[in-house]
Amino acid sequence: MKKQRIRPILIERVQPAVDDGRYPCKRAVGDPLEVSADIFKEGHDLLDAVILYRARDESRWSEAPMRPVGNDRWSGQFRLERNTRYAVTIEAWTNGFGTWVEEMERRTAAGQTDLGSELLEGRELVRRAAAHAAAEGAAALRLALERYEAASSQQARLDLLLDPALRRVVAREQERKDRARYDRELEVVVDRGTIAWEMKPLGR
Repeated sequence: MKKQRIRPILIERVQPAVDDGRYPCKRAVGDPLEVSADIFKEGHDLLDAVILYRARDESRWSEAPMRPVGNDRWSGQFRLERNTRYAVTIEAWTNGFGTWVEEMERRTAAGQTDLGSELLEGRELVRRAAAHAAAEGAAALRLALERYEAASSQQARLDLLLDPALRRVVAREQERKDRARYDRELEVVVDRGTIAWEMKPLGR
């Protein structure tokens, strides 16, 4: 059997960066820093993306969500609260459950009624997210699975799996199997008057 080709996620044209990061971009401490990038892959799968950032004295990354703003462009922001130096980069991955939801919406809009195997696929995506989730998210997803099993009809199960609240929880908790990280860290030097933004090779 022919092995399926893995389509990579590409992250390009990250901003703000003056002359591709050769010169600093300045802001005031406490201002929100907006970060944008082109994020895309071949095919029709939905993507999710976050800004990753951490202060110089922190070992763990914090996250700020990014949202698509059109033509493969994504944007998000976080607030620079401290007088310190930050590292910033971007991470993106395939949103498997969101892709499934959009496919189901297309099928139902086209009048397809035999959805048994598709519903089992959706249930499995929720189950996998529950197995990977932190405590609060896992509890919400296990409850959704219990309601799925107790549902009395195909339509009730479909309505449960297409619920926007469930979609948000699964999107947050599902495993980021094919995640891609921008190949540079953006260094943000913050003081009470300005922010200097520079690029350096990604350090893991």
